[in-house]
Amino acid sequence: MASPDSRKRNTARMDGNAAYDLRSTAAEEYLYSAPVEMPHAPRTTEAVVPESVPTPKQAIAPLAVLGFAIAAVLIVISLVARVQLSQTSAEVSALEDQYAQLQEDQTRLRIDYESAFNLTEIEDYAIHELGMQKPRSDQLYYISSSDATDTAVVLDQNAAEPLSLADRLGDFFSSIVEYFR
Repeated sequence: MASPDSRKRNTARMDGNAAYDLRSTAAEEYLYSAPVEMPHAPRTTEAVVPESVPTPKQAIAPLAVLGFAIAAVLIVISLVARVQLSQTSAEVSALEDQYAQLQEDQTRLRIDYESAFNLTEIEDYAIHELGMQKPRSDQLYYISSSDATDTAVVLDQNAAEPLSLADRLGDFFSSIVEYFR
């Protein structure tokens, strides 16, 4: 719907194109023979200006510095951990070799032990050389342990109590310190 202001302006009948509005007063005011005064164009002067290259101001963000510092610390910690891992691997390898050698020695010593002790020879040596005798039946005493009851004593009463948060944090930090020793 048209506003009240637009109804007042458009009172004349139109053909549908504003270019054909010949009854307009604007057409009567224009005189074709009147000279047109054009203003003079301002005089411009050209000057060569050296091109200035803008120099960007460099600034380092504090957060970037902090990030690089943290990255450097993590790299150093990683290198230290890698060195410790290689040292530990070398120690494990040496201990595995030593363990294999000890198992071999144990097997050899067990064979020597079993071949060295022949119970019949030991019994003959004890009877004939040392003059020992076998015990008589009245010299044997048997002890029965079925009458004794088993008892246990708990030595550390504080171990049953739950640890506080400060104790747990202390244990955590001490384990971290032990790791880096």
